[in-house]
Amino acid sequence: MVIGPAGKLLDCKTTSVIFPAHDGQVGVWRNHAPMFCELGLGIVQVKRLSSEIEKPEDMFLLVDGGFAVVCSNLLKVVSYDVVFPHEVKPEALEHIVFGLKKKVSVTTDLQERQHLSQKLAFLQQLQQLLPQAAKTNN
Repeated sequence: MVIGPAGKLLDCKTTSVIFPAHDGQVGVWRNHAPMFCELGLGIVQVKRLSSEIEKPEDMFLLVDGGFAVVCSNLLKVVSYDVVFPHEVKPEALEHIVFGLKKKVSVTTDLQERQHLSQKLAFLQQLQQLLPQAAKTNN
């Protein structure tokens, strides 16, 4: 389950999830040991099971901070900021990219500029990961 400021964004069965912790990438599979960790900035990869064909489908999200909890074969990701391309139209995603570019150009704080630049790079990477069908169907 992924929860962002707008509420629950994703709740599905998966075979595995890879997410960015504050100190590196974490992979979670079935029967993973219980854990609690701080999220970093990066892309979450969810291998979602499709109910009809039971074949994993890759889904990607961008998270920026928050935390993740693994317990009893459940993963809950709560993030301060989430971009979930399956939930927004390509034009909206382009608007987010434009807004980040603008923030990077006007920010005077070096640390904030570096963070925003990193976020922009991840968002552009996320756009490349989207299947062509999802880009045109939204």
